[in-house]
Amino acid sequence: MEYKLLVDEIENLVELLTQHKWIHHIDQILKEESIRKAYAEGYYHNDRETHWIIDNEEKVGIIIIHDINDTIPLFDIRLDARYRGKGYGVKTLLWLQDYLFGERDKIRIEGYTRVDNIRMRKCFTKAGFVKRRLFKKCLGKCRWYCDR
Repeated sequence: MEYKLLVDEIENLVELLTQHKWIHHIDQILKEESIRKAYAEGYYHNDRETHWIIDNEEKVGIIIIHDINDTIPLFDIRLDARYRGKGYGVKTLLWLQDYLFGERDKIRIEGYTRVDNIRMRKCFTKAGFVKRRLFKKCLGKCRWYCDR
């Protein structure tokens, strides 16, 4: 597997984000216009890094690292529905730790997921993240951390 920084690949990004329902995200169905507008306004690049998750030359998803210039970045993983439940989430979280703790010298990584997102909760646990808090009023979200 490899992780490649998103650079001028708006068509591939639109295809990935519009072809799938993101049931564990606030915006479950993304529209092409909103993705293009966000891209043009720098959403995927300003204080963020967006990386393709690639396996055997196939783009299987993206990981968006938010607050990349902060000491404790946040992230969002979105996998093509055909690749969910096949270990890509755990592999990506392990890569994220190597990248952020090694190359970017971060002190902690923070992630959120809904309580009903069992697959992501399992990914967090398998990759060494620890659940720190449950926000009952916030759609039942859990906050997960991984420290250096």
